[in-house]
Amino acid sequence: MIRKPNKSVYLLLVLVFSVNYLAAQLAGKEQCLFEQWELAYYKIGNEKYPPSKKEKKDYLNLGTDMKFISMSEEEIDRGTWLFNTNGSYIEMQNSKGEKLKAHIISITSKNLVLQFDIDELRAIEVYYSASVGEE
Repeated sequence: MIRKPNKSVYLLLVLVFSVNYLAAQLAGKEQCLFEQWELAYYKIGNEKYPPSKKEKKDYLNLGTDMKFISMSEEEIDRGTWLFNTNGSYIEMQNSKGEKLKAHIISITSKNLVLQFDIDELRAIEVYYSASVGEE
């Protein structure tokens, strides 16, 4: 007599395939991160806001050597970064030892949307565009 597999076996298979699919998607994201990202705009709810005058040249450069350089309001910062695939976030640590976590909302080869883990920025999505031909 052949027994039918029970529901838990099916659920386990679906879970295994889902986890592998998600891991493959996140692995692709990491390759997209190695870029110089220029600040494009902010979004709060459905409203878009352009960068201020001081923020017009803001960028985030995430290197393949896991070092970053950023400009924020005309101030340059440097340090190291890591990509956490479990939480889908970037954690940056500057030369002073200060850490900043940024959750990845979406990423393509041309666009990056982050939500920074800072009280005053939690409701804001920060949109970056990949720099084109500038080095």
